[in-house]
Amino acid sequence: MTIWVIALALMSSNIDDVKEGDCLTLTEVQQLTGVSDGSLFDADSCESEYPLKGELTESLACGLELYAGQWSRSVLRHKKPGFFWPRPVPCQASVTQLQKEIHFHDLIMVDSEACLEEDSFISVYQTETLQTKMYKAGQGELYFSSPLFVHREEFGYDAALGISLSSCKQTELTGRYIGMSEIQIRFEERVCPTGEKVQCKLLMVSPKTNADGKSCAYIENIHFCP
Repeated sequence: MTIWVIALALMSSNIDDVKEGDCLTLTEVQQLTGVSDGSLFDADSCESEYPLKGELTESLACGLELYAGQWSRSVLRHKKPGFFWPRPVPCQASVTQLQKEIHFHDLIMVDSEACLEEDSFISVYQTETLQTKMYKAGQGELYFSSPLFVHREEFGYDAALGISLSSCKQTELTGRYIGMSEIQIRFEERVCPTGEKVQCKLLMVSPKTNADGKSCAYIENIHFCP
C-alpha cells in the first residue's frame, strides 16, 4: 500500500482556457475534469513499476494530518500504437481502470488554536472513475477514457446552520479514435443532482511531441457539442 500526501487544493485545468494550437499531455487532458492527480492516469514505459493502490493523507495548515481517501488502478502492458515493421513492435503501458475517493478538510474555526479532527469538517468530497476502450492503431493498441467520470461536492460551514452542501458538479471525458491519427475528445459538465448540462465541447486532436519531448494531443479545432 502506497501512502500519498496531498495538498489542500485540487490540481486542475479549465476547459475554457484550452484553445486551438495547444498541445496537452495526457496528464493535462485528464486534469480538465478536475482530477486531483492527473499523473495517476498516466503510464508509459513497460520497464517501470507502477503502484496499483494507495491511501491519501492530508496535512492541514495547523499540522493536523488526516486520512483523505484511497485509490486503485489497473495497468496493462501492450503493443505500442503505430507501424514498426520490419522491426519488433515496442511495448507500452497504459492505465486501463482507476477508482479514487478523496476528501479535503477545513477547520471549523480558522482563527482558533484548536487543531483536532473534531475541529475540522469535510469541505470537498470527490470520486474519480476511469474506464477505457481499446482501439487498434497500426500494429498496436490505444486505450482511451470511456469515460473518465468525476463527481465533486463542496461544503461550507456556518455557525448557525452547520455544514451544508454549497455546490455539486459532474464532469465526463470520453476519447474516441477515429483513425489516421485523428482523435476526438468529448468534455461534458453537468450540475448535480439535476443533471442539467453546463457545457459540452468536442476537441479534435492529433498526436504530436511537445518542446520537452513528451507526447501530447495537439488541438486542431474545438466545437460545442450538437
